[in-house]
Amino acid sequence: TRIISAENTWQSSWSLRTETHKLILARDIEYTGRRERELYDLIRDPDENHDIAAEQPALADAMQKELQQWINDRLKALGKPADPLVAQGPSMRMTLMQNPDA
Repeated sequence: TRIISAENTWQSSWSLRTETHKLILARDIEYTGRRERELYDLIRDPDENHDIAAEQPALADAMQKELQQWINDRLKALGKPADPLVAQGPSMRMTLMQNPDA
């Protein structure tokens, strides 16, 4: 089972979740200061506290490739020229810029 999701309220990121792992790809790393990608072992670390992307680069690479291919296929099927998470940025960005404590 694979679940793909996008989050674009406080940050811009895609994720790919399998039965055992979750990969998060950040699209706004300059703004949030997050790492470009994070990988979590959902069996050993269900609260997603320990990023294992550096420890398991082959798995992170494979999941990133799969997720990016899915994104590219969807964009092509929808006739979209660019990833909307990159083009639009987080919807709450202006709120955060005006009130960083929000």
